[in-house]
Amino acid sequence: MEKNTEEILKEKQGSSDDAAEARLYELGYHIVPTVAEEAIGEEVSKIKDVVEGGGGVITSDEMPRQVSLAYRMPKVIKNKRTFYSSAYFGWIRFQAPAQEISELSKKLEENPVILRFILFKTKETKAMRPPRSMRFFKTAKFPQTQKTEEKPGKETSSLSEAELEKTVEELIAE
Repeated sequence: MEKNTEEILKEKQGSSDDAAEARLYELGYHIVPTVAEEAIGEEVSKIKDVVEGGGGVITSDEMPRQVSLAYRMPKVIKNKRTFYSSAYFGWIRFQAPAQEISELSKKLEENPVILRFILFKTKETKAMRPPRSMRFFKTAKFPQTQKTEEKPGKETSSLSEAELEKTVEELIAE
């Protein structure tokens, strides 16, 4: 059980007024890679059913996609330990009463296709939007580079190679 899940369970035992109030939670989960890619949708719907069965209301989610794990993870299924180096990762954001979280956590632990999960309380986030205008670019003073454009009918003077070498030697001598 993850630390955040334990903190949620401790909160559940707090005041009864808080327990009745629905809070926003996020569930991140890894599904074992032995599940066929076509069956991932079915497994996700089972997880959603567990969340909704506990009084949860799903606000957003992301379908799992296959990822490589940073280290091999063990999973014991039917008294056999198997190690996995990849999994399908997905998440669900939902609102649920605090008293239902411990039951939800137990049901997720019993699910044989979930390699691991994390469940934590979160806050509503607003979507970030780009700034209306970048006013600081209008007021900033940037050095202007001089461009020499050749206009027809006007010749530009250029230094000969000897004059250029003489100028470079003078600069070096200083």
